[in-house]
Amino acid sequence: MLLILSGCAHGPKDNNMLMQLRAQSDFQGAARLYLNKDQKPNYNANDLQQTLEAAKAFHDAGLWQFSNDAFSRAHNLMPWKEDTVDTPNEVVGLIATTLSSSAFGPYQGKIYEGGLIDYYRALNQLMLKNENARVSFNRLKERQNNALIQLGSFARASNNQAMSKAQEAQKTGAGVGMDKIQGQLARGTAKLNQGVMMSEIRNAAGDVMSAVFRSTSSDPEDKDESLVQPMLSAAGESVATEEGRSLIAQLKQYLASNNSSLNNAVIVLYEDGNGPGFDEYRLDLPMYLVSDKVLYSGIALPEFRQGQSAGGHILVGQAATRTVALTDMNRLAGLEFEKSYDGVVTKAVVSTLIKTVAQYAANKEIDRQVDNKKMDPLAGLLLQIGTAVTQAATTKADIRSWRNLPNSIQICIMARPASGALPLFTATREPVGSVEMPEEGNYLVLVKAASPLARPVFYVTKL
Repeated sequence: MLLILSGCAHGPKDNNMLMQLRAQSDFQGAARLYLNKDQKPNYNANDLQQTLEAAKAFHDAGLWQFSNDAFSRAHNLMPWKEDTVDTPNEVVGLIATTLSSSAFGPYQGKIYEGGLIDYYRALNQLMLKNENARVSFNRLKERQNNALIQLGSFARASNNQAMSKAQEAQKTGAGVGMDKIQGQLARGTAKLNQGVMMSEIRNAAGDVMSAVFRSTSSDPEDKDESLVQPMLSAAGESVATEEGRSLIAQLKQYLASNNSSLNNAVIVLYEDGNGPGFDEYRLDLPMYLVSDKVLYSGIALPEFRQGQSAGGHILVGQAATRTVALTDMNRLAGLEFEKSYDGVVTKAVVSTLIKTVAQYAANKEIDRQVDNKKMDPLAGLLLQIGTAVTQAATTKADIRSWRNLPNSIQICIMARPASGALPLFTATREPVGSVEMPEEGNYLVLVKAASPLARPVFYVTKL
């Protein structure tokens, strides 16, 4: 086992370096952040976020086995399992460390991130020509089926806890003029896509690739129409674009007419750009407290940040057929964030109320000491400033997420060229390279670009 399993901090010393290297589409450099001098994996495999990012960095660099080992570790760390956490009672147990808190526990991950673990494991195994790809696709199917149930449970549990925390706030003896800050609170969700359906918690690219795997498998049992068609139907409900929906409908019809088989086909799977994330913003609360006893009272909240495209799409073949988007990570991540946001806000407000009441009591005692000549006024002022600084320093938003995901996942499916050579171009028709496929058969081509400033990279395997 090559993973470092100790609790020590391994991996990149500068957390920003990962994104700096991705900004150059330097996937090899990003992978080296998680390797030691002997080119063996070196990261904190008890930290879910770092493990996910290491696994994806290895995947982007074509280190399929290292990536698969890390994703397997992440699977074990992820509380959102493919076959559990599907009832409100189970979800409630995760809410405490999932929502914003002044003292964050271990990273719990997101519902959609769980599905991506199985998706990338399946791709790794396809690139390794490993039969376990079937197991990962089966797990992905189960996880995708449960994701909608988990999201609904999460939303209900989050809202219930928000109500409970609001009642808890009343017990502090303080109140907050929420009506006066509603406009500022809306900043956190202002950049979310509108009209996202609950069904979009599924990764449409995962469902399509599940169907593609079966349609290119050498095992006749995989081509059972009752296994292939439902995957494409599910993808059609969660796909992010009309172009993607049209492609899925065409694939669905083609497979229905050809015994669920793809023959001599090329599947180009393109990951474009850098996915969404979160920034922190702060705002002051109009507290119903004696203001001269409180020097600081504010909350910190996460603000959803849209991802960035690296070029829009890839052009495939001499006819320059463009890839179409199946999965928009902004819609996927934003949907889950939207469902939790009220709970995040309420918990942040309650946390501030409790700390502000404590600050008020501490400052009142300091004033009493000064009035009784037991404390120098300057020393008392410095202590009061210290309590305010402490509260400000401990007021933080949880903005953690799996950072090195793409902005979108796109696809193009076509017949293998008779020449065995398939040229790839950027959206501006700059050449990326030529995919060589000398033998007849089905091929998978993975293309990745994180920045418009660097040439995309690609990997190819025969299915």
